[in-house]
Amino acid sequence: MMLYRAGVQNIYKNTTVRVGNWSEDLELDELKMKEFLHRKEHGELLVHKVQKQLATSLRQVGLSYSRDGYVHFGNCIMLYNSVTDGVLSADPSDHPASNAQAFAVTTSTLTQAHVARNTFVIEPINQSGQNCEVLKLGQPFRLRINPKLVSEPYYMQSEPLSPFSSSKVSRRQLVCMAPSRNQDTAWKVVWKDINQRFEMDGQPVPANAEVVLVHIPTNQALSSAKLLHYNDFGQEFEVCAHTHNTVQKKQTLFSEKMGRTTTDIPQRNELSPNFWAFLTASSPEVEKLLWEDDEKAN
Repeated sequence: MMLYRAGVQNIYKNTTVRVGNWSEDLELDELKMKEFLHRKEHGELLVHKVQKQLATSLRQVGLSYSRDGYVHFGNCIMLYNSVTDGVLSADPSDHPASNAQAFAVTTSTLTQAHVARNTFVIEPINQSGQNCEVLKLGQPFRLRINPKLVSEPYYMQSEPLSPFSSSKVSRRQLVCMAPSRNQDTAWKVVWKDINQRFEMDGQPVPANAEVVLVHIPTNQALSSAKLLHYNDFGQEFEVCAHTHNTVQKKQTLFSEKMGRTTTDIPQRNELSPNFWAFLTASSPEVEKLLWEDDEKAN
């Protein structure tokens, strides 16, 4: 009896009889194939979108050249971090969980060339500065994403840490690129050495030299450490707003007690994750790419 049943099962298994909704299934497969061929012909497949995004993000662009050694409003620059040895980079396809319209930012060592995703424009806030004027230490400014990456204006933004808004890896204060011009996009540059910071306030910001970028509303410094952040470009490093200070709290409290300092004067120096440099072009020839792009756009 068992052999008979096994033989019957094998007979039905090897037959070409169609059972169930075979006609509907066949028509559905044909429709799926037609849709696939249509999307492939018009470049609407996911692989095409990724390739287009990579081509736009990695497009080489111009970089401003500093003739006096200082950073100016309107300059197109790169931001270099000393710890990760990478440059600040934006990814339009990576969105923070708390803001679907924003772009994630990282420091990347994958692309050291000046491309659309790792170059930014320094813009003034209100009437605090005009294009071509020197950016000064302590002066508010905004950092805009390169218009060659996205046409809409996106600015580097941070907001207070909360259960709904934090960085992806370290869960510290989130930093992203957002399409808004509010107080959360206000930043300033301060001198690296805490002992000379008060005297240097108001002086021009040097190009290609390490400084500290501070988020004005929260008073947290821009930071990047070797915390891995994965995206379409590969393995990069997280960027957040967090001030890494040296350990000397007892000395600071003692100085305040003796009247040598006050609470509004910073006493503890930032550490290397907070050190950044505004990178400019090494020669005037690199800056010509900016003018060529503007002429093509017009």
